[in-house]
Amino acid sequence: MTSEIRVNKIENRSGLGTVTFADTGVDLAGIVTATTFSGSGASLTNLPAGNLSGTLPAISAANLTNVPAANITGDLPAISAANLTNVPAANITGTLPALSAASLTNIPAANIVGVCTAGLTKTGGFGKFASYALLAKVHDSGTSTTYFGGYTTGDWRTRDIDTEISDEDGIVTISSNQFTLQEGNYLIHFECSMYHCGNHAIRLQNVTDDTTAGVGNPNYSYTYSSLLMTKGTCRVSIDSAKAFEVQGYPGTSKTTNGMGFAMVNGPCHSVRVEIFKEA
Repeated sequence: MTSEIRVNKIENRSGLGTVTFADTGVDLAGIVTATTFSGSGASLTNLPAGNLSGTLPAISAANLTNVPAANITGDLPAISAANLTNVPAANITGTLPALSAASLTNIPAANIVGVCTAGLTKTGGFGKFASYALLAKVHDSGTSTTYFGGYTTGDWRTRDIDTEISDEDGIVTISSNQFTLQEGNYLIHFECSMYHCGNHAIRLQNVTDDTTAGVGNPNYSYTYSSLLMTKGTCRVSIDSAKAFEVQGYPGTSKTTNGMGFAMVNGPCHSVRVEIFKEA
């Protein structure tokens, strides 16, 4: 015959440990000593780290939060950093891989270093002028009797231009002693030579529109005076392609050498035009 004792609580003689029998299970209070425990530990909480020993099994750390950096050792696996934000620059070391910077905006100029090899468009911030060209009528060296040609008074005379000395950005073309510019704003310096022609006036003529874009300074050369360059500067704003000429008007006619003569010690220019295209 089976015997049983029914109680709701067992207490040791010192009163420091109890076993309480409830309808839902057994509650233990005090220190429990056993050789082994079995069953799920899912409901265990507040276990002191000092009481955990051995190797944890491979489990997911998906719910771990606020883990101190000092407690993370070893190499992190290769993972995506797509969701990393506010990473201090001091914590980023090594060489960044090649990636697109298409979406980068508002980068302070002081943070851009190195040499840019391509991709820049000059739309401002590089000074007043974006492009430069230099045109001239070039003469080889010669003697004092190597003349540039006669100069006849009574009307404006077109001066020769035949050489692009500099035009890195291709802002100008030359044809038949005229140069053509495309739409834009330009500062133009122009000058040409004369010899023994008395008063001398020059102008930059917009041939396309038959208007005067700018005029030069007054100049004077007569008997025994030097070969002189008369100069002018003007600003031009055009909304389409326009052709220009440098024109001169001598006070008196001078045959054979009124436009000047060659130098014996090297090439020279009888006409020169400098073009600065604004940014």
